[in-house]
Amino acid sequence: MKFYIKNISLALVTVIAVSCTHEFPPVDEPDAGSADFTKMVSVGNSLTSGFLDNALYQSGQDASFPAIIALQMEAVGGGQFNAPDVGLEIPDGRLVLAQNVSANPNASPVPTPAGTAGLPAPFNATQGNPTAYTGDKSALNNFGVPGMSLGMSLATIASYPPGTEGTAALFGRFAADPATSTQIGDAAAALADGGTFFTFWLGNIDVLGYATGGASNPALLTSDGDFNTFLGLALGALTTANSNAKGAVANIPNVPDVAYFTTISWNPVPLDQASADALNANYAAYNAGISASPLSAEEKALRTINFVVGNNGFVIEDDLLTDLTAGGLPNYRQTQLGDLVILPAAAQLPTGLGTLAGPAADQWVLTGVTYPNGSVSEVAEVANSIAAFNGHIKTAVDANPNLVLVDVNAEFASLAANGVSINGSGMNATLQPPFGGFSLDGVHPNKRGYAYIANLFISAINAEFGSQIPLCNPNDYAGNNLPIPY
Repeated sequence: MKFYIKNISLALVTVIAVSCTHEFPPVDEPDAGSADFTKMVSVGNSLTSGFLDNALYQSGQDASFPAIIALQMEAVGGGQFNAPDVGLEIPDGRLVLAQNVSANPNASPVPTPAGTAGLPAPFNATQGNPTAYTGDKSALNNFGVPGMSLGMSLATIASYPPGTEGTAALFGRFAADPATSTQIGDAAAALADGGTFFTFWLGNIDVLGYATGGASNPALLTSDGDFNTFLGLALGALTTANSNAKGAVANIPNVPDVAYFTTISWNPVPLDQASADALNANYAAYNAGISASPLSAEEKALRTINFVVGNNGFVIEDDLLTDLTAGGLPNYRQTQLGDLVILPAAAQLPTGLGTLAGPAADQWVLTGVTYPNGSVSEVAEVANSIAAFNGHIKTAVDANPNLVLVDVNAEFASLAANGVSINGSGMNATLQPPFGGFSLDGVHPNKRGYAYIANLFISAINAEFGSQIPLCNPNDYAGNNLPIPY
């Protein structure tokens, strides 16, 4: 039985498609408008830090959207923008596209063959350590920390929840005082020390962290009440640090617009007749039990497992189905249209995930079907949380004339549906070169994608504050590299 991931196949014809770079024509004389960009402070999570390809590395930090915005702001009086540089280019976990040309024409994201062990050194480590950096913490502008949720941004490192050790280490390396600092506190201090403008993009982790794990850990989903409270405290701290400072606040994109959830199709298992027959025989007793159960006809149809020649969904264990385990029947079904298979499943499918190896665990799929028993799908649950969180973000921004909303949610939806043309060169919501705007982890943009996001911020800032910050040209920033043959 042979499995492959059809949706990340990179046709060889793509290697001849080249993204052209064009200069943006000058439109208006650069002008700061009613804002002051002398010192910008940026607060956020991995998206703000420049994390991409599943790693934090130097050239990604250099192409973070705040760094690009700051570069464009220089034309309107913007000052120096300093990030806590990691100084690494190939850290552990960084992904590349690899392609075994002789065995399979499909390319997949895989870890780099060799990385730099461990986390980056403290930002201003003791002088004399040749592997450490001696950056000035007091001069930092970028306070983006991978994995940072709204609640964590207000807390000290010692109180971070289990499983967030990486976030603790990355903030700890540049926190003003690792024992007492909070991300919001340090950023507010930077604003109070001459800050004039800030960007704020927190809240993604509060729902997308739950979604990227296939909604398998409810503890990762922030409650609506907590989100609203944390948002108020975080924005309140920043806006009161300098009441004259203006800011741009971004909202949260929907999961169907993120490549992590759309790269692998719901039916990624190709079978021939013999393989389909063998799998159907394995589930014959299960199907008989479902047929004889008191379930509705609609739920029986949803739960009946049937493999055919061609592409198939794989079997998952779904706790949103009517529970029949007391009667000896497991809660199984096949993935169907509407289910979102997460990108890391690509590495598991060739080994038989959800087929002969047994049902796939909850972590691999964000369920999106309509349940006859009235259960709310995980896709709908996540969408409801995102809508509620974005409502809180909009309310907070609307209440403060010094803030402008950057509607990333709407822009990502448009990018996913239609793509975008940038000076004659296309970009879409995939990770496939040369036009994909997502990096190889499927969650974070690549450098070109970050430049696109920088322009979303700049456009919103210009419209709200009468500024004329020049847009960057995303075509000047690298997308994903072509596959490495091996």
